[in-house]
Amino acid sequence: MNETATTSTAVLSGAFLRSELLKLIENCPVDLCNAVECPLFPVRQLNEEERLEWLDSLDVKEMEYLACYHHVCMKLKLEAHPGETDQDFSNSGRSAIRDPQQLRQSERL
Repeated sequence: MNETATTSTAVLSGAFLRSELLKLIENCPVDLCNAVECPLFPVRQLNEEERLEWLDSLDVKEMEYLACYHHVCMKLKLEAHPGETDQDFSNSGRSAIRDPQQLRQSERL
């Protein structure tokens, strides 16, 4: 693949990931809450302008990590509790699996 094609793929990938994360920074797509264990917990507490600034500060690797994390978390939640409604899940107290403070403290991917 040539350099132009690689750059175009990265830009498209970044734009797609950003659009996916725009939804995820609002709330959890499974239970529509903001679980304290989620790495996006602190971001979801920011106002809209601050959330967008935070999102714009991420590189593609960080966006890939967050998107992958949420896909895995969603799969685990849905597999562990098939047939539960959003309300059932929200009221159960179950949530994601990573300490949100680790997101920015971890090595850049």
